[in-house]
Amino acid sequence: MNEAEGSGTLGEQGGRQVLRFRRFLGHSRERVWRAITSESELSAWFPARMTGDREVGAALRFVFPPEPGQTPSDSDDEGLVMTGEMLVYNAPSVLEYRWDADVLRWELEERPGGTLLTFTHTFDDKGRAARDAAGWDHCLASLEALLGRDPVEPFNWERHDQRFAHYARRFGPEGAVHRSAET
Repeated sequence: MNEAEGSGTLGEQGGRQVLRFRRFLGHSRERVWRAITSESELSAWFPARMTGDREVGAALRFVFPPEPGQTPSDSDDEGLVMTGEMLVYNAPSVLEYRWDADVLRWELEERPGGTLLTFTHTFDDKGRAARDAAGWDHCLASLEALLGRDPVEPFNWERHDQRFAHYARRFGPEGAVHRSAET
């Protein structure tokens, strides 16, 4: 696990759980903004295809590809589909949207030599914390690879389990109830 991986923290705000990640990215804020907002770039590192207008109030749709051996839950055979809404779209500084009942927020601050990304994921069920943190570590590592024009690491369960174990130790058993997407 590199230094940036495993750096997620878990807190509580307003009775909800908040995962927070901070990463320094050696790229301009505009470049990072494009990577977190454009459909073509999201497809390289984000866990779902996100469609919808990039404006406050717009309906969003998140389509997760089915895993091998699973039957898609959507009638059009796309895979798991979740809906959301764009809450904040302040280019190139803040992006926030509802993802089902969760809220994802991306804040970009210009810094010498690049951009500080602060990502927060707000949700209700503390038992998801280690699983979701492990998943976001993978996604953020993939975002960094995309920005650096390096190969993006494909998802694999063995690596996910290593990340999960790290966060399970940090967040305790109450933060590690759900281990996979199915639980």
